Amino acid sequence: MVIQSTQNLTYGFSNLLDSPRSHVANPQLPAREVFALGMFLSLLQIIDGMLTNMGVNQFGVQMEGNPFLRSMMLEFGHVPTLTAVKVMSILLVITLTVYSGRIPWVKHALKAITGIYIAAAIVPWTYILFIEPLI
Repeated sequence: MVIQSTQNLTYGFSNLLDSPRSHVANPQLPAREVFALGMFLSLLQIIDGMLTNMGVNQFGVQMEGNPFLRSMMLEFGHVPTLTAVKVMSILLVITLTVYSGRIPWVKHALKAITGIYIAAAIVPWTYILFIEPLI
């Protein structure tokens, strides 16, 4: 009886870890794929903050493409603005990642946001800071 209960418990844990949709076993947990996507998008936020800081230091606040961020940078400084915006963005990514197990479209939204973010933020700053000076 005890052995069978232990086997069931072990199977339950291994099934939870091996399941591609772990939220079925626990609706509080996002799937591994969405968790990895959330981590990657959070990393992109940090990289964008670093690239933006480098770009603003080198070229000035007028190089920021987002008019809202540009006005906040002029008002509060670029480091406090970038810090606040990136912290809020990462908190939003964490929230969306957690809710992805309950709201099916969130996974697709995170994928779209990641693609747009790479194309609209990471690639332009990388080109301006590292590639254009070599040309």
